[in-house]
Amino acid sequence: MQAIADLFEARPSSAAFAHYPTLRIQTANLRHALEDAIQTVETVVEAWKVEMGCDRAVGPEFQTGASALSSYRVIAPVLVRNVHRTADFLLDETRPASAVDVDRVGKTIPSFSDFVRLGAASRAFLDAAVQAAYQLTTFDGAQLNYKFLQSLLSFAAVAPASLHSNIVSPEMQTVLDAYVAMSGKERKNSPFTKASHEQFPQRLAVAGDAAGLSDRRCRNIELLFGFCSDFVHSGYVTILALGQQGPEVVLGGPGDAFTPRAENFAELKQLLLAECAAAYRELLLPIVRQAIDRTLVADMLEDWADRLIEASKGVAEATTILHRRLVEPVREGLPGSDKTLEIRCICGADVSLAPPHREWDRFCQDCGSRFDLCEIDERIDYVVSSTGVGDVLGGDAPRIADLEPDLRAKLDRIAERHAPPPVEGEVRFALIGDLERCDEKTLEVSSLITSAPDQRDRESCGLMAFVATKSIERCPTVRVICNCGAAVDYRTRDASNVATCGGCGTLIGLLGVSGDGECVEIIRPDGSPGTAPILGRHRFAVSGVAIDR
Repeated sequence: MQAIADLFEARPSSAAFAHYPTLRIQTANLRHALEDAIQTVETVVEAWKVEMGCDRAVGPEFQTGASALSSYRVIAPVLVRNVHRTADFLLDETRPASAVDVDRVGKTIPSFSDFVRLGAASRAFLDAAVQAAYQLTTFDGAQLNYKFLQSLLSFAAVAPASLHSNIVSPEMQTVLDAYVAMSGKERKNSPFTKASHEQFPQRLAVAGDAAGLSDRRCRNIELLFGFCSDFVHSGYVTILALGQQGPEVVLGGPGDAFTPRAENFAELKQLLLAECAAAYRELLLPIVRQAIDRTLVADMLEDWADRLIEASKGVAEATTILHRRLVEPVREGLPGSDKTLEIRCICGADVSLAPPHREWDRFCQDCGSRFDLCEIDERIDYVVSSTGVGDVLGGDAPRIADLEPDLRAKLDRIAERHAPPPVEGEVRFALIGDLERCDEKTLEVSSLITSAPDQRDRESCGLMAFVATKSIERCPTVRVICNCGAAVDYRTRDASNVATCGGCGTLIGLLGVSGDGECVEIIRPDGSPGTAPILGRHRFAVSGVAIDR
């Protein structure tokens, strides 16, 4: 109790650990996905209702007069529609706040009531979804009667007369009178009522087992329901966690300002919506399909099955993207430069990251994925990860999409052989420095002479220099240093491999050398072994010019 007292007396604090802009983007996308899924399922439910109206279309146990289950021909579609009605409440309460400027930041701050409504909407949705799934699994009419009459008992006594028109009929009044006349114990086990699986976790266990729901997902739904119940009932912990509203620090910046409390609310919205959407996809939709199969004589129409799959897939895709961080291989030295980085997001959107490429700004405006920039040595052209092959942003190698068929096939073979195994929370790369010349088994590139002046020009050269092959192939200019100390620029478009020193007039022959070596072994004029440097290895320090550092 003292620990509790200390918490109540402690000075309220605020914290913000998420990323407010992407919370809003991804929550909006998830809302649209769930909304689209519900609309798609509605068309199936409407068609199901029509089929259930035909006595010949339903199975023997649902035919008129066969048993009490015939009432489910009306009730079963309504149960699904009830879930969709509660979804309207959920979708309203999880609508992301609009981006605002600093002078309107107060509009983003949620009240205590906002938190309670969000909890109530999530709780109502989960309760309806689990109850519907339970009923469509068990078709237990006595249990449905008990739940309905318990609700009616309190509602009829408290609701104003204006609300009675939709719930009162002579038949219903007769049933309610009989129910009221029974003792509490009798109500739980009478000829027309049964209090089986009264608790939410019990109904969830029955329905979850029928849907093949994982233990982890069942546990998440149960915890979420309890969490939302605490919000609805204004539990001690909820009130303490939300604290008192007061002055808050302003975060973000022009055009998108917010407070820690606003980010907390946005994060909670996304979490609750994601779990509710997962419950809809993984629990309710499989049960709906099973219920249709059980109630109708004919096999489910292919169009209905396709629509249910479409609804499930749309929600799954939107959920998978949540909190996604993509590792973007970037040429070393590019982050923090004055260059705008153009990234193609995995969702297909183009993302422009303006200098200084701050971590906060690295996200996709379409899907909300965030980017981690992984700097790669400038000698590397392509990377291979557990998910496939990738270009190096800012490199000068041909884009993978533009590769010739034979090189693309080689790249695919390398990826199949060298893709690192996936590791939780880590992205590892196999590095490809020269796709055309590398060994597929080792990825090593041998040091070979790939180009040289022709024989006649070579005889005219007073000096020979080794130059990186990729620089000759990819740079407009390669800069070498003459023995006289002058810098000599060779225009690669000449394709002669001969440069002329402007200082002393010496002709310099250039020998292209493959690989990533810094020098080559030579025999000096006196017969002794030695080395000669490979020049022009750095292609990005000066725009369009390969130089030595």
